[in-house]
Amino acid sequence: MMHYAKKWVMKKCLIQGYEQMDLLTKKHRNDYWVEKRLMKSNAMDGVGTTSNKELIRNTIDKLIPAVKSFEQLVECLTNIYGWKIRVTDKTVIFSLPDMNRGIRGNKLGDGYGKAELMERIDDAIKEKVVAEAKRLAEEKAREEARRIVEAKAKAEVEAREKAKIEAERKAASERAEQKRKEELSQKKRKLAFERNSIQFEYFMANSNSESWNSEYAEYLMAEKIVDFDSKSIEELSNPILTKEEFERKQIEKLQEENYEKANELWKDTINNIDGLVYSHKWEYLNYLEEIKYRKASTLTLQQVKEPILSFEEFNEMMERESAMPVEAVGNVQDAVVVEEAEEIEETIGIEKNPAEDLEIQDISILESTVEEVAVMEPVIERPVTMKERAKEISSVIRNNYGRYDNVPVKVKAELFQFSVNDFEADMKLHSLVLKELNVRMYSLELYDDYMSVVDAMDKKPVEEQNVNYYNNEKCWNRSR
Repeated sequence: MMHYAKKWVMKKCLIQGYEQMDLLTKKHRNDYWVEKRLMKSNAMDGVGTTSNKELIRNTIDKLIPAVKSFEQLVECLTNIYGWKIRVTDKTVIFSLPDMNRGIRGNKLGDGYGKAELMERIDDAIKEKVVAEAKRLAEEKAREEARRIVEAKAKAEVEAREKAKIEAERKAASERAEQKRKEELSQKKRKLAFERNSIQFEYFMANSNSESWNSEYAEYLMAEKIVDFDSKSIEELSNPILTKEEFERKQIEKLQEENYEKANELWKDTINNIDGLVYSHKWEYLNYLEEIKYRKASTLTLQQVKEPILSFEEFNEMMERESAMPVEAVGNVQDAVVVEEAEEIEETIGIEKNPAEDLEIQDISILESTVEEVAVMEPVIERPVTMKERAKEISSVIRNNYGRYDNVPVKVKAELFQFSVNDFEADMKLHSLVLKELNVRMYSLELYDDYMSVVDAMDKKPVEEQNVNYYNNEKCWNRSR
């Protein structure tokens, strides 16, 4: 606000024609209004400079280009002009012989304080150095230009002689180069013809072979030379791989890729597959180890091209293989039952044909015989696997409670019926149920949930259970 007030006062004084000072700064500038108007009025009267400040400024301005330091400036003003000068750490005070009171340098305007005078003297010295360097550079440039003109004239004479010699040498070199290119082209044409003959022979042999290799055919097509001039001697001299050599390299490359893929699957199986839930984990790891460390020299192309099974595919394959003996046994049992039933039917049929002529007691005897045969039919029980038991438990939880968290602990105890004595089997059943319900738990959470179910059971022994030692899974007896 004070800034705008000062500007307003200065503007009013200027309009009214009053002498006034610059109220916006503490320093007096060269063009501040009072001294400027006083100088103009004195100049019009013919008196000249009457201001001591102006005299001091003019004298300093004249001496600055001639001195080399601030001390030399003070010495000149003191000895030549008889000024009294007092220098402090921050400022300098100038006093003319007829002045009773000195004037500070910063009161003379910008550029007359102690630091500012030193800076101006340094700038003047630099300007002189630059001017001197410029003068010397100009003289050197003129001398260099004169020397260049003389050298140019001499060089033109030498150039004409050299051009004549160079033209003759170039003509001879071109003739020699043309001859060399013709000889090289003939040699390349011969190498390309021989190489293409070998390529065609290998290609036809591969085409007529029963074990046709499409990759080798593509390789041979790429090796055909069309523009022999664009190829180097080394490229034309490189031998073409036979089918055996190509397939050996192909096997080595595919085995490296199989190694990388098997290694990734091995790490993923170790980190992400639970051995308690998936019993074939270690068998799958052994399968991957065999693929990783088999030697390429002992493999065929068909073997390395076989895809590597994922864990899901391997697990399904192992389950199918493990289920085959059980199915075979079931089929044999079914066949025995069918044969027995057919024999009974035949027996009944033989006795039933003359039944119309038999008496009532004979019919009763026949009925009792059939009942005895029916009683004698064996009851075949099929063991329930742990996965089937887990699916049953998860189905009950999903239908009656919706989520696993909603199931009371006592209901869990009735559903799971943990054996308590076989912790590994209990945890495997527990994990399978949670997997069916899409419930994830950390190891500590799974253990705490298991212990809560065991506590609800009061560690009572469960009902009679049957363990299938063939596949190391706990099974429950179920009537077929």
